[in-house]
Amino acid sequence: MTKSRLGVYAAMIAMSGALATPAFAADGVSISFSGRVPTVCRVSMASGTMQPLREGTNELGRTSELCNSEDGYRLVLNHPAGLTNAFAMVDGTPVPLSASATSTVIVDSSEPADRQRQLALVLAAPLDDPFAISLTAEAKGAIY
Repeated sequence: MTKSRLGVYAAMIAMSGALATPAFAADGVSISFSGRVPTVCRVSMASGTMQPLREGTNELGRTSELCNSEDGYRLVLNHPAGLTNAFAMVDGTPVPLSASATSTVIVDSSEPADRQRQLALVLAAPLDDPFAISLTAEAKGAIY
């Protein structure tokens, strides 16, 4: 027998031994998958006809939030500075607005979510000038 044929036979014997070895344990099978998807984090507002903001409670509508970040997300209300004694009502829970800043975190979630919330803005004093407000969803942790 030549040297090359011995090598082929040795490889065939090794392969037959590998084929006879079971690929799973006798008590069960374990399969795992992993993957990475792009981070999606967004918020939208469904509301009826918007009225000018006034002193007291202003119903803003219903938010639709979607964020798949495994570390959670923050929902930020962007507003003008100088709103004193004002707060957001998030599903009936008051969240004080920062009078010195132009944004306030109104939801801080530690997990991904796909949910809706009712949102209102409560102003303690009448407004002199009209202003705009907006919502931003910010993913926490790594962004892919």
